Amino acid sequence: MDAFNIRSKVKQLMSQPYPDYELIKALNENLVPYNLRREGIIPPYSVYVQLQISFGDSIKHVERLEYKQYVYNAMKYLIWKFFTGRKTILTQNFGFYCEDVVRLPQEMKIHTKNLHLKTSKTNTIRKLKPFLVPECFPLDSFKTNGRNIEVNNDIIRTSKLLLITDTRGLNLRQIEHSNIRLLDMMADRSEFIALLRHWLENIPSVGTSFSLRMAFRYLAEDVYKELERSPGVTIRKIASRRRLHFPLQALIPLLIYKNILLPTTSDS
Repeated sequence: MDAFNIRSKVKQLMSQPYPDYELIKALNENLVPYNLRREGIIPPYSVYVQLQISFGDSIKHVERLEYKQYVYNAMKYLIWKFFTGRKTILTQNFGFYCEDVVRLPQEMKIHTKNLHLKTSKTNTIRKLKPFLVPECFPLDSFKTNGRNIEVNNDIIRTSKLLLITDTRGLNLRQIEHSNIRLLDMMADRSEFIALLRHWLENIPSVGTSFSLRMAFRYLAEDVYKELERSPGVTIRKIASRRRLHFPLQALIPLLIYKNILLPTTSDS
């Protein structure tokens, strides 16, 4: 983060009703080198760019470069050191938690079938695509926290499974994916009912599935009872389970009042 963005962030934090003074203090400390440079004063300390490679809880390698050169050159060297000259990363699962991909070497390629993206910038996924080899697609799964993500980007839309870890603030009704799994526990009954109704009205095709977990058993029971009253619903008893059948060949089985799965099925 450069000086302009730091100052903008501090100004934004100060305008809030309850400012986070600890964060503001930390940001102001980051401004010290910029302020000294502006005044022509040599800082009384050295600045370093550090690379730390960890595996689990153990640190495998630490390297520091004193900030006497352009930060671009320092980062370029540290990235080369990290990848040890490799041009392709081959891994079953690849997690990307950075805000920007601009510092990845342009020749770097990633070969993976399961991509986990966690970022607060909307366009990160578009910047990441050139680094993915064609063999990645379609992805077996795409996992995201759901924040500031282009849920209908072709990388996500063509993946076999979309995993969302946090649905707060996410408009689920805009998602066009055919196999969605929500990993957080839903506790809002009205949101759940609205989501189901939208899903039933906009089923894309036979073979579409949707799964989620509810936080409490009584919520699942209330949802089930309300669904029974939906127009066009029929109830079939199979062994000890009741299954709700909806128009458009949509089948919603309730499993142990914990998981609700929504696969579409045909009558054939």
